[in-house]
Amino acid sequence: MPPSGGGWRTIVVSEHGYPFGGAEGVAIETACGLARRGIRVAFLAASGPLDPSLEAAGVEARVLFHDRYTFGDLSGLAKLQAATWNPRAEAAMETMVRAGDPSRTIVHVHSYKHLLTPSIVTAARRAGATVVMTLHDYNVGCPYGGFYDYRTATPCGERGGTLACLTHPCNPGSRGQKARYFMKHVYQRSFKGYLGAVSAFFPVSDFLREAIESYLPHGAAMDVLPNPIAAPREADAGAEGRKGFLFVGRLEPEKDPVGFAQAARSAGVEATLLGAGELMDEVRTANPDAHVPGRVPREAVWAALRRARALVFSSRWYETQGLVVSEALAAGTPAVVADVTAASGAIEHGATGLLFPAGDRDALAAALRTLDGDPARAAAMSREAFARYWAAPSDPETYLDRLQGLYDRAVAA
Repeated sequence: MPPSGGGWRTIVVSEHGYPFGGAEGVAIETACGLARRGIRVAFLAASGPLDPSLEAAGVEARVLFHDRYTFGDLSGLAKLQAATWNPRAEAAMETMVRAGDPSRTIVHVHSYKHLLTPSIVTAARRAGATVVMTLHDYNVGCPYGGFYDYRTATPCGERGGTLACLTHPCNPGSRGQKARYFMKHVYQRSFKGYLGAVSAFFPVSDFLREAIESYLPHGAAMDVLPNPIAAPREADAGAEGRKGFLFVGRLEPEKDPVGFAQAARSAGVEATLLGAGELMDEVRTANPDAHVPGRVPREAVWAALRRARALVFSSRWYETQGLVVSEALAAGTPAVVADVTAASGAIEHGATGLLFPAGDRDALAAALRTLDGDPARAAAMSREAFARYWAAPSDPETYLDRLQGLYDRAVAA
């Protein structure tokens, strides 16, 4: 029987105490969801502020270092020292585990990049807790966490942690910066061996699992656990009358919002880009007719998904899951997805969306023209996307049911 709260304690670990990114948001949602199920939950973050939902759910939450995120204020050497192996985080985690019954404690790590560091993993295991880790990125294999070459805007083909990795100029910063990240990565993996202290790994997609499996200890327990999606379910897919194409996400080079803007202009279709980032002005220049309002509330995103002919997911890097594509399917919105991304696995080409070669703006424009010029086909894809998603939804309660079962298996191993 999965842990049900009777004597169990879960410590959820996150670099930030607020939804800085997807990993932190899922960590907070996990902690709150387990607490609402009657499980005793603690939450450890390196920096605040703490999300108010944690206190509301009865989660025992603490910030270890700073009320706000200060890592970016540190010098290069201080960053290397803080991010490599943090003894303060190590001691705090061991104390936290020993405050309860370690044999009945599960430490669930979501993010630990700069201030918590993998020191928390070995500390928790040394204290007697069971440690599990959700893999939200490629950090265990790649010093930069993305297997991405920022200079060529393509996936990186070098094996992480090798000499070829060290000498390949993939990062957007200096060679010294690359060397610091590389040294940290090799030290943590080779000299501290923290991955061997993890009882089970939960990659968020099959794509991520396949990319990272060779970097984990031989025989490591792995179960794909997609992130939960709190998707509102409407009465029907709303397939008829949709128009325009939608991009949701950061307006950053690796997401290629400019490519979408140009493709939409070439195809002569309506384009909306919801999000902000360094390329906002370039997007507006590439397509003066595009609607680029910046960041909007989640309710507005859902409304936009329900109106769009299709979502466009134009990323040029792997991603790890591509949550917005699953959200689109839940809204009955087909998706046009770059073929190198993890999200491509969520789409059946021609049935629930279309795939195109990443970075190929002519191919993307052709896909947009196809869906814009054939409303009946787009409506059929909409209905199919809606039906398939809701046949096996990734809702928060299903996620928690699965997670508790995985906890139980990890403890029994």
